[in-house]
Parts: sequence; C-alpha cells; structure tokens
Amino acid sequence: MVTAIQSMERQFQIPSKFSGFMVSASDFGYIPTVIFIAYFGSRGNRAKWIAVGSLMTAFSFLLIASPNFFFPAESTHLNLTAFKDTLKPSSKLTSTNASISDLINFAPIYDQIPADLRRRLLVHFDDTEKVDRIRRDIENLRSSSVEVTSEANLYSVDEDIIIQVLVIEEMNNIVKGNGDSEKLKSLLETYVQNRAKEEESDLISIRRSAAAPFSFCNRLINDLRGVIKDDKCSRNTSNMGPFLTILTAMLILGVARTMPWSLGIPVIDDNVKRRNLPTYFAGVSFFRILGPITGFLIGSFCNKLYFTLRPPPGLTADDPIWIGAWWLGFLLIGGFLIGPSGLLYFFPASYVDCFLITDFVRCNCEVFHSKVYVASVLARVLDMLAFRGYMVFLPKYLENHYGIPQYKTHRLMAMFGVLGFGLGTVTGGLIMRKFKLNGRKAAVYLLIVSSFNVLLFFSKAFMSCNSIVNSVGIAGMETNMNYTKTCNAECNCQDSPLFPICSADGTPYFSPCHAGCRQVRVTSLSSYQLEFFNCDCEPTGVLKKEFCKDGCKFMTVIFFAAVMLGSFMAGSGVVTGMLILLRSVPPASRSISLGLQGFLVSLLATLPSPFIWGAIFDSACIFWNRQCFGRPGACAIYDPNMLRQRAHFIYSLIRLFSIVSDLFVVYHAKGLNLLEEEKEEEKQESSVDKGFENIPL
Repeated sequence: MVTAIQSMERQFQIPSKFSGFMVSASDFGYIPTVIFIAYFGSRGNRAKWIAVGSLMTAFSFLLIASPNFFFPAESTHLNLTAFKDTLKPSSKLTSTNASISDLINFAPIYDQIPADLRRRLLVHFDDTEKVDRIRRDIENLRSSSVEVTSEANLYSVDEDIIIQVLVIEEMNNIVKGNGDSEKLKSLLETYVQNRAKEEESDLISIRRSAAAPFSFCNRLINDLRGVIKDDKCSRNTSNMGPFLTILTAMLILGVARTMPWSLGIPVIDDNVKRRNLPTYFAGVSFFRILGPITGFLIGSFCNKLYFTLRPPPGLTADDPIWIGAWWLGFLLIGGFLIGPSGLLYFFPASYVDCFLITDFVRCNCEVFHSKVYVASVLARVLDMLAFRGYMVFLPKYLENHYGIPQYKTHRLMAMFGVLGFGLGTVTGGLIMRKFKLNGRKAAVYLLIVSSFNVLLFFSKAFMSCNSIVNSVGIAGMETNMNYTKTCNAECNCQDSPLFPICSADGTPYFSPCHAGCRQVRVTSLSSYQLEFFNCDCEPTGVLKKEFCKDGCKFMTVIFFAAVMLGSFMAGSGVVTGMLILLRSVPPASRSISLGLQGFLVSLLATLPSPFIWGAIFDSACIFWNRQCFGRPGACAIYDPNMLRQRAHFIYSLIRLFSIVSDLFVVYHAKGLNLLEEEKEEEKQESSVDKGFENIPL
C-alpha cells in the first residue's frame, strides 16, 4: 500500500490526510476482531483460520485494484465551435486587403511568435536599436532550429511553415535589410489559407496539445485546457467512489491480517525448545520481511509503468506528476495468493482445546497483571505511532525533498530499509543466543537499540537538500506562490500543471508555460525528450528537463546510509522484544497476549498514525493542485525545511516517550526468564476449571 498511495492521490486527487485515513482503515477491521480471532483461532484448526485470512487478503487486494477499472477517466465530448471559429480564418484574412498586422494577429500565428518579437514586427522595424535586438532573437531561433519531423510536430499546428519558412528565413532577411515585405505577406497568406484547408487536423493537434502533461505559452491551447476542466467539473465527478471502494477493501484486509501472525507465532512457541526460539523467530521474521521487500520491488516495477499503460508523449517516470500503474501489483499478488491459500485450508488441525467465552474475558484481564507486558506494549504502541505514518508518506518525502522518482524510492526503500531490517532481525536472534541475553540484560539491549534509533532520526532533520521541485517552491514563496511574471502574463498559465524545466544555466521554471515557451519539439519519441524554445522569459536559448540539476546526490547517500543503519539496529531488537512480550505472561495466555498487543497497537498507533502524518505533511504544503471550484486536491509542492523538520522532530519526540517505557521494562525485568528451559515446560498449564467443556470451532 505504501508504494501505491502517492499514485492513488494523483489519479483520484485525494489529499494526504484522507489517503492517510484510507490506509488506517485496515485497523477498523483489525481492532474489533483480533482479540477474538487470536483466542478462538488458537483453540481450533489454526491452518484453516490462516487459510481463510489469506483468501480474504487476496480478495481485498483485487478490490483495491478495482477503482482503476470501475472509475476510469471519462471521455470528454466538448462543444468546440468557438475553437473552430478561431482556427478558421475570416474572409478579411483570406482577401488581398489583409495587412501584415491583420495576418500576424490571426490566433494560430499570434500565439507562436514571441511577444517581444511580435511587437517589433508590428512597428515595421523602424528603429535601429530594435533591429539589432531582433537580429539577436532571430539568430537564437536559427541556432535552436533543427530538421522538423512528425515527432517534432507532435504538439504544434503546422510548425514547419510558421517557424522554418516564416520566422527563420524571411524575418531574418528583413532584419538584415534585404527582406521583402510582400514576400512576408505572401507567406502569411499561405499559412492562413492552409488553416482554412486543415481545420479538422488543426483541431486534433490543439486537442492533443491541451491533453499534454505540460502546458506552454499558447492562449488558444490553454483556453481549451480550461474548457476541458470546466466540462469535467460540470459532470460532478467525485473521488468518493474510489475512496470508498479502497476503504472497504482495507477493512476486509484488516480482518484478514489478524490470522497469520497472531495464530502462527504461538504454534512455533508451543513446539520449539526455548534455547532455539531466537533462531526460529529470527528466521520467521526474516521471511516475513521478505514480503515488504518483494512488495517494494513489485511497486517499483509497477510505478515505472504509467497507470493507463500508455503514457502521454513527453511524460516520463522521472516527472513529478507521473502516475504509476499502482493497481497492477495488487492484481498480480491477489491472483497468485488464491491457490496457496486454498491448499492451506485442507491442512489438519494442530490441536483442539476450546474454552468458554467467560474464560476468554478472564484471560484478557490476566495479562495486564504483568507490569513488563504493559510497559512493553506501551513502548511498541508509541514506536508504531511514530513509524507507521512516517513510512506511509516516506516515498512522497523522498520524491519531493531529494528529487528521487517515485519508482526509485520504493526500490531504495527495499534495498536499504526493509533489507537492513531483515538482516538486523537475523543478527539480533543470533546475538540473543550467542550471548544468552536474559532478563534485564535483554531489556537493556532493547533500550540501547531504541535510543540509538531516536538519535539517528533526530539527525535526519538536518539532512537538507534543494531538489528541483524544492527550488521551484522556494522561488514561489518569494512571490506568495504567484508564478505569473511580465514575460508570461499573456500565456494564461493559471491552471498549468507542475512540469519543471530549466534553462542552460539551471534556472528552474514551474512549467514551460511559466517560462513563456511557445514551441515544443519532441527530439526523441522513444525516450520522450523534449526541447522548449521561443521562450519569452529565456529568449536566448532552449529549455529542457535535462538542464535541471540539483545538489542532492551526496545528501541522498547520507540519508540512505542512515536508513540502512537505523533499520538494521531496529531489526536487531525485534526478537528481543518479542521474547520479552511472550515470556512476560503465562504460557496459556501467550496467544491472547499477542492478540491483545495487536489490538492495542492497531487501536492506538496504526489506526491514527497515517491520518496524523497525512495532516503533518499537508500542514507543510505550499502549493495545491486545484480540483473543481477551487477545492484543493493533492499537494504539488511542500516547504522543504518545514516538512523535513516537522517530520523528524515529531518522530523523535514520540520515540522519546517509548524510551521511558523501555526504562520501566529494564527496572522490572530482573527475573524474566527468556531462554532457559523450565522443568514444567512440557506440562500444559491449566488456567481454567476442569469442568469446562470443549467448544469445537
């Protein structure tokens, strides 16, 4: 789910606080059921219970993927009469009486001539100083021109005529003093006459340009973009359908995930000698962690694909508005999970030893008599309150703060975060067995691990970096997020999507439209490399995404080194924490203790945590994508310093309180027996009266 949340936000325009609530929905299913399933499932056929949970998981995954198919983007049927009239030249323009000024003011021509050059043309080049400036502009246009192909014409209306013939040749001749105004007029008339013949193809080109993932300085195209948006708003489309579907799927997933862990661990504890438990628990934890590693890698692969599987030309997985094929991973895993889950259903029962419901209540109350258990659970609740929400939104943080593409963030999280945690878990189990950490020694070891992690996370608040998106945001903060300048005032860029491009010297712009760029050339359709030119804000050259460079490489390495080290240390404390939890209650109450811990962690930590962290991220947003009627959608740009400091300072503060609980465990863990065999261990403790009858489940 972590790999999908950002693409879901972008596809359905869901704010982070609501997407955080959506992630937490699994806990609404988990909380009411985990205690009952942990208790009654442990008294019945555990394999069947786990199989049912796995089948429910498969169904929930398929349901999560379904909004991509149930709520696709609706096809738009627009009234384009006004745009056809604009593209169709008037009778005056097609007559011999049309002046050069009239022809230049024809919308398709007007939009493609840089504003400054257009103004100079209209005063007939009667000033020597103006002629010199025009000559420089024309030479810049000449230097940026290339042979025009069908790929280069992808987002243009008859660009080969308007740029190559009109601007490059005849205007250059006029500037040099040997041009022919009649020839210029003839070329303009030819262009106008072509527009009368190519009305439908021009309309197709403009519609294609209006649907592009970027906008450039063309009022006609940007007006059409606004018409498309208004039409969508008039149909009252909403994100509530996808939101409620995913919410329902997460509720089912919450019920399903109660079974494998809370019922599987006691099976191992019942059948393995104490001295071997650290090794077994470490192995189980390692394989359990392989799941998130695989999930991150699958998410990385899927997010490299566009959500429709056919990206618009010019949009790549490196762009900040890319929407990955988030649904594909859920579809694949859900389908593959059905077979093994069905086979598991036919496994024989472990044992059947069922108790009355009255004993269920008493067993739950008994576990709270252990001070070590209560303090351990409180510490883990605080740990998860900090960790869960942070992890959900970590990919968004990495993309915005360090400029790492979405698909790469998941790969890096798998390599450094989850893998480090898995290796730490195995190492922690081996340390427990090698050094025979028992009682207070084990609790002190857990305290050291937690303290180290808090310090490491605190240090991340100072790992600053300005990615390209951050640079665009910082520049916008200086003008109250108003990116309109004199050079782009006539471009109608208000609704332009974020698509950063840079000049050759690295100056970033919010979008090609905000740079005043009037032409775009697709230099390579296979890799979607774009060049933007005739830019009013940068009249001296070409602008590209490839010119955008940040200084984040070194700080990114430092950040992920800290992630690897912190994950390893956190993982090394997992086995210790699990053994302290299990050994702090009587053997007969261990399934109940795990279920109760899961209940409390979900209720007090994993349920509110994504919502809290979503609100933290939203509080640092400085530029929102706008939905219909001005409603905020997903956040496009964050205040980098505010987001970095709030995220890591709040995380560290919550973890400080968990260290206080770990200190309490250290104080009371002196006589806690974790590894040594007990003489009575082979005998099952009978914590209920002999008169209870079995209730098969």
